[in-house]
Amino acid sequence: MYNLPSSWTTYEETLFSRMIEGIYSASLQLGEIPVIRYLANSPLCRNIAFAVERRLLDSNLIDLVSGEFVNTRSESYDDKRNESTILLILDRREDPVTPLLTQWTYHAMIHELLEIKNNRLCLDNGEFSNKEKEEYVLSEQYDDFFRDHKYDNFGDIGFSIRDLVNNHHESSKTNHRLETIDDISRFVQMYPDFKKEYNNIYKHVNILHELSRIVQERDLMRISALEQDLTVCDNVDEHSRQIGNLLSDTRISQFDKLRLALLYSLKYEKEEIQINNFKYHLGTQANYIDKLLQVFGENFRSGDLFLNKTLLNIAKNTINKSNNNNIYIQHKTLLYYILENLVKGKLKNSRFPSTTDDYNSSKKPLKIMVFVVGGVTLEESRDVNVIRNLYDVDIILGGTNLLNSKLFIKDLELLINS
Repeated sequence: MYNLPSSWTTYEETLFSRMIEGIYSASLQLGEIPVIRYLANSPLCRNIAFAVERRLLDSNLIDLVSGEFVNTRSESYDDKRNESTILLILDRREDPVTPLLTQWTYHAMIHELLEIKNNRLCLDNGEFSNKEKEEYVLSEQYDDFFRDHKYDNFGDIGFSIRDLVNNHHESSKTNHRLETIDDISRFVQMYPDFKKEYNNIYKHVNILHELSRIVQERDLMRISALEQDLTVCDNVDEHSRQIGNLLSDTRISQFDKLRLALLYSLKYEKEEIQINNFKYHLGTQANYIDKLLQVFGENFRSGDLFLNKTLLNIAKNTINKSNNNNIYIQHKTLLYYILENLVKGKLKNSRFPSTTDDYNSSKKPLKIMVFVVGGVTLEESRDVNVIRNLYDVDIILGGTNLLNSKLFIKDLELLINS
């Protein structure tokens, strides 16, 4: 879809229409007409922005918002637009790094390392059950523990599950003191909730066990430490040496080698000799690097993805690194900085223009709807939650799909074969 619309296939035209209708439906849910801002260097984002605006103009949304019939659509659109509500349309090409990183928060790890579809995941139970497989449902609506801890990091989630087990154990000791008829009656009444709690604990213990096994099996702590250092530090010689060692290590999976080589290529795009050396190690997967740089390279990005090209940003990164005790979550997504600038009224109009000329970009928005063409990640969802809490602003995050590293690389493969 990055070609001119005149060259789109029927499938691409259908996909474009579905995006417009999806964003329009979300605008209906907001009940307000948003100011539309988009990534300036993405023709696709611009096309979507103006197509959504036309959809809003052609619909009866204005009537729904104002509660009255309006004869002049264009004047009504300008009058009823709420400058406190922003629709921000972004392009995945602006940040190809985030989908490639190892994840360390609970929900993101599950999506990255386990097979989950429609909030359902199927796990080998191993030593915990006589069944070979067990299907679990992860829903914030029905699982309070998951809702409260989905953004917790890997270390904290272990302690939280331990506390959950201990609390249940203490509760079960109390419930088993069946000395009178009243005790028995009370236990029978509480048994459904007691069993539900037990099953929920069993589910999260099993999930944590499987995540721990995969982390150890793939040596993800060593790999992730290097990934994070790549995103926040500029040290080409050391990074070249470490990635070279990992690409030669037979214990590292081919998939993780590919991720590391792709991340290095994005960070040090001009290090052609070293990149060619890594392509040699990748063998038949070398074309993934070529396609990544062809579609997601720095010539197609408007900003400094790694935030390290000025002395000020180098200093900021050094301070942030020294203040962050957890080396596995140093990275902040590009979306975090974009939203932070937006709520502070500092998001540049030259880089993120509006479909209207008279928008006051210095005004703090109260509602933000973000749509990312090319998909969103759960790390970005976590950062949205941080911004939401820090600045007391409502944010809705959406995109063409929910990404992890496998899906991102699969999309890259589709581009190679197209």
